[in-house]
Amino acid sequence: MTNMIHVVTAAIVNADEKRLFVQRRSGKTTYAWHWGLPGGQLRDGETLWYALLRELIEEHGIAVWQDRRNELALQEPIYIHESTDTRVVCLRIPHTAIIGKMRANADAVAGFDWVTADELEYLTMTPADHANRGVLMGLIR
Repeated sequence: MTNMIHVVTAAIVNADEKRLFVQRRSGKTTYAWHWGLPGGQLRDGETLWYALLRELIEEHGIAVWQDRRNELALQEPIYIHESTDTRVVCLRIPHTAIIGKMRANADAVAGFDWVTADELEYLTMTPADHANRGVLMGLIR
């Protein structure tokens, strides 16, 4: 019997421009060269929100505006995706709540982009994001 891996991801949405922030995984990771939402695995004792804040800093050098954190933490997930050994929870963050200039800050990240729904439709995505592509596209249509 395997232990369940818990992952949290961020759907960072620019509603004005109808774009979603996606990152491309590097060749050093599972699902190498696939596109997906930023995020990562929870560590022991971490809440979803704390793990997501940590991952955004580690992967992209960005933070979420302090005054918005409590409000955003109370939101319902965009989706929850479960497989045999992994549970992925996706939380929404408006781009206006982001502080800092985004950059590929970790070995696991090969690059990133802001994509439209039409562009998102054709990306090779990680399994959880692929399974919920329609939900993600709906955020930016």
